[in-house]
Amino acid sequence: MAVDSAGYVEWIGAATSGAEALGGKGASLDRLARLGFRVPPGFCVTTAAFRAQLASLPRPENPHPTDELGTELVSHPMRPEILDELRAALGGLETAAREPGWKVRLAVRSSAIGEDGTQASYAGLHETELDLAADEVPDAVRRCWASLWSAPALAYRARNNLPLDDAAMAVVVQQLVPASAAAVAFTRHPATGRDDQVVVTAVRGLGDAMVSGTVTPDTFVIERANRGKVDITRGDGVEQAINADQLGDLVDTCLAVEAAYGEPVDVEAALAGGHWYLLQARPITSAGPGGRQVEAGGQPPVADAVVGVSPAFPVAFELPGDEQLTWEWDDMHMPFATAPLAESWSRAIAQGFGAWREHLGVDFPPRTRISVWNGYTYFAYVPGSEGEERKRIEDEITELFRAQIPVAERYWRDEALPELRAIYQAMDEAPIETGSP
Repeated sequence: MAVDSAGYVEWIGAATSGAEALGGKGASLDRLARLGFRVPPGFCVTTAAFRAQLASLPRPENPHPTDELGTELVSHPMRPEILDELRAALGGLETAAREPGWKVRLAVRSSAIGEDGTQASYAGLHETELDLAADEVPDAVRRCWASLWSAPALAYRARNNLPLDDAAMAVVVQQLVPASAAAVAFTRHPATGRDDQVVVTAVRGLGDAMVSGTVTPDTFVIERANRGKVDITRGDGVEQAINADQLGDLVDTCLAVEAAYGEPVDVEAALAGGHWYLLQARPITSAGPGGRQVEAGGQPPVADAVVGVSPAFPVAFELPGDEQLTWEWDDMHMPFATAPLAESWSRAIAQGFGAWREHLGVDFPPRTRISVWNGYTYFAYVPGSEGEERKRIEDEITELFRAQIPVAERYWRDEALPELRAIYQAMDEAPIETGSP
């Protein structure tokens, strides 16, 4: 299938435009398909559609892109001519060749200009929506457009000195692979830069949780010179995500992609029906320590021994010893990506957690550390006193809390509760017309 007359849709494997129209991810998928790799059938809603939609907004010439533009893109109806071509493409996708037994469920992924390139990857920063029906795709496309101005994406571009004003977003729509496992593979070690090792991280099922960093995958480090030498670090799963044959097939495929691209790559793939389907491939944008590669036989740095750090979700530790802590995503208090200003607020919370410990002059409970990676907040506890000293402090703190119970009861009864009731009464008596909308 060729590009349509308006240029709003191009088919993966037959596109007549490049990355400026398809975005980084779309152009990479089109290249993989042309090279003969197994890629799920699909098409790309081009940047021409994005720019046409942007021009129809009430404020298309905003000189300072913010998440307000994203809100407008989500709420504003899709232009009729774009919607018509999108629906026509969805109808064509339903009849496209696919594996027997696959249901027609769809994956919708953002594909920004510059994404998955040699200078920046934007890994996990833009919108991806999985397991959609055809009638859910138009709204998902608008949300993908809007994610161009999400807080993490804006912060990433600012940190990497990437332009804010001229960015554009294409959107990839593909048949969803009913994956029994998903993997991210690096043909050069992303943490150490060693070019004699391949690193694979894998989970069972779909891979969105792995890419977002919300689960710990199985990690395999494979020696290129001796494929049988594999160092395995188990993740969260009860069973290992992939077996030795599946791992070998994936490594073969990724090295073939590296040979075709002429440079080290990281590849996302899904396993279904005994075959690996490539979901994207991009040049590795991170090197070893200090930005250099480590040759075969070189000594890996301490970071290479960090347990549970997925190369699919690279992090930068702020303080020595942070790599030895257990970090957890704070999905209870901050389940969504935070704006850059909120990062300092997160750190203030951590300081508050430790304030009462400092007030008591003890080294227990542990101190709280906060870090923000890819816009999401993570926390860890720094161990304090141990052994008999820890038990003594625990007993002391227990007695302190018991002594505070009567004080807390009096405070609640005599001060906090009356103040709260007064606030409620003032709210009940306030005329509704004085309230702000």
